[in-house]
Amino acid sequence: MASVQSRMGTEKCVFKAYSLDDTISILRSKMKEGSPNFMFFEDDAILFAAKKTAALSGDIRKAFQICRSAAELVTRRFEEKKAIDSNGTDDFPKIRISDVQKASLESFNMAMVTAVSFSSPFETLLWKLSQVLQGTLSIYQHLLSGKLSDFYIDLER
Repeated sequence: MASVQSRMGTEKCVFKAYSLDDTISILRSKMKEGSPNFMFFEDDAILFAAKKTAALSGDIRKAFQICRSAAELVTRRFEEKKAIDSNGTDDFPKIRISDVQKASLESFNMAMVTAVSFSSPFETLLWKLSQVLQGTLSIYQHLLSGKLSDFYIDLER
């Protein structure tokens, strides 16, 4: 259960996590409110952001953050492309599931960087060791399944 503590007092207010359907509904209504004539997000992108949020915390603010980051990525890419190719169309691109995935991954990576930067040297060492062990375990799993070539293909992506 998520809780928020007021700066004005000592009481905590507990909020129930949003369900997947609630999150999808809220995201769609906010996007329609912001742009009633054009839907910038594909349905799959909204669904992915909602599922990611529901699986992690159910905190709608996280869903908004992921969607905002995805929109910023697409906008930046669109503006760079437009600056290079001045003859391009002025049609705004739709935000796809791949854009939301990238924004979600960047959000997670930023959280990890922040966590490591505030960690003690010992905690950082433990985190790095866990990453090495996870990589080693993945190699052994691929070796046992006879699909080591698939592992190297995954690494190249």
